[in-house]
Amino acid sequence: SDCVQVGSYTTHAGQNLPLVETWDGRAWSAQDVPHQAGWQFPGLEAVSCASATRCMAVGTFTKGAGIGREVMVSEQRNGTTWTAQTAFPDPAGGNGGWLDGVWCVTATDCTAVGTYFTSTGRHPVAEHWDGHGWAPQAVPNPDNSADSYLTGITCASADSCLAVGFYTAGPITAEGKPLSEQWNGHAWTLLSTPLPTAATNGGTLDAVSCSSAADCTAVGAYWNKKAEASDDLAERWNGSDWTIQPAPSPSTISPVADQLSGVWCVSASRCTAVGS
Repeated sequence: SDCVQVGSYTTHAGQNLPLVETWDGRAWSAQDVPHQAGWQFPGLEAVSCASATRCMAVGTFTKGAGIGREVMVSEQRNGTTWTAQTAFPDPAGGNGGWLDGVWCVTATDCTAVGTYFTSTGRHPVAEHWDGHGWAPQAVPNPDNSADSYLTGITCASADSCLAVGFYTAGPITAEGKPLSEQWNGHAWTLLSTPLPTAATNGGTLDAVSCSSAADCTAVGAYWNKKAEASDDLAERWNGSDWTIQPAPSPSTISPVADQLSGVWCVSASRCTAVGS
């Protein structure tokens, strides 16, 4: 009887605004979400609640006229009121970015992940909330990639988090590879993330969920260049290694384009993944 969902909407006048709705067990209702004048194309991508009265939503908006500059943003709920937070310190050399995932262990311990921009490309970013402000954390960039993204995060505890996404080892148009990173309470470490043998054109992980620090499931998609198709991808983390799980695609006309974009695990043997 207490759920929160986030996103964005467009008014009849063509104005883009952030969206938050809450579920009370009977119906959804929209909540007032603050936004500053001049925000262009704001959107909230993810939300995490440490309690019924402490939630953090993250996303992005464009600042300035024309193409503008994408800026990381969060909205925090204390009880029933949402407050916008835009003071995100970019990592060294950064110039804006966006946030796609967030996880709050407590109201004063949240981590948001996404991408930040530099003159050399796009790189993975993790920002930590300590109850007073956001601060960037050092995140390894695989193969010195110029195109890397973190799209999902889950934490079993304050010193055990997993974040997933994808990167390209060459130009932005190069083959994508799944990306996963682990937080041990002190630093982020790059993990080896396998692909199925049928993945002849790369793959991605979009979301991750952990029932414990040693039992996590991540989902996404991989691409088969020969078949010109994408298939669902699921991988399981046992605390030290990732292994591929069978993830059957719907029975439909071939070629197909399948991708899993969200997952939740209640226990080691009870997970549900969704996508399109």
